[in-house]
Amino acid sequence: MVQIYNIVVGASVPVTLDEKFKAEVVKAAQQLKASGTKGILVSGIEDKNAQLLVLAINQALASEAFNTAGTRQIRKGSNAVVAQLIKDLNAGSVHTLIMSGVNPVYTLADSASFVSGLKKVKTSVTFSLKEDETAAISTIAAPAPHYLESWGDVVITKGTYSLTQPTIRPIFDTKQFQDVLLSVNGTPGTFYDYVKFNDARFPYNLFRIKGFSEKIVSAFLVFLYKMNLLRTIAKSILKLGKSLSNFR
Repeated sequence: MVQIYNIVVGASVPVTLDEKFKAEVVKAAQQLKASGTKGILVSGIEDKNAQLLVLAINQALASEAFNTAGTRQIRKGSNAVVAQLIKDLNAGSVHTLIMSGVNPVYTLADSASFVSGLKKVKTSVTFSLKEDETAAISTIAAPAPHYLESWGDVVITKGTYSLTQPTIRPIFDTKQFQDVLLSVNGTPGTFYDYVKFNDARFPYNLFRIKGFSEKIVSAFLVFLYKMNLLRTIAKSILKLGKSLSNFR
């Protein structure tokens, strides 16, 4: 990262880099610098200094795809928290573990430690679209609906609020993770009711302009139909359905 920073901004910060990687790093940095405002650097390194370097590099590029004023609130994971969870699992101090939309048995670098810990948990629940590696070894595998069948709300950028709504009715016997949480906590109603109630608290209420929104949606669906995209989307959903049909 420091080597890339040096090349992009013209700095000379001391850095030690393995020679077998140096040529490729220099090449990538030169390509990034040459791209100018059309380039962007992203990093999944969970280190503050590394992320500060990423910020500095993108600011030096004046990247058009980079906006520090409206950060995206979509990646808030913590390697340290996950590592502690794995320790707790293997220590036998976790009674119940609920997972939704993740497949740690496949994605974690130290998958074996997670698997050994999960086997010590009395109740493990996985909400998933398919019977993946994690669902296969959980005590309960719950089929979750596709996002096109689900309600939701999102804060994609700081200071914004938006809704997501289903475009089709549920095809299979599934239940949204949020609906299960509401039920477990003894909250009456569905997640749709919950989203609608909370949305009403915002000054700009999308439900109050329902007619206007429906006109836009209708026009968009007509456009998709003319572009022959609706059929493609439907086929994709049906293919997804096949993976759910044998879900336990």
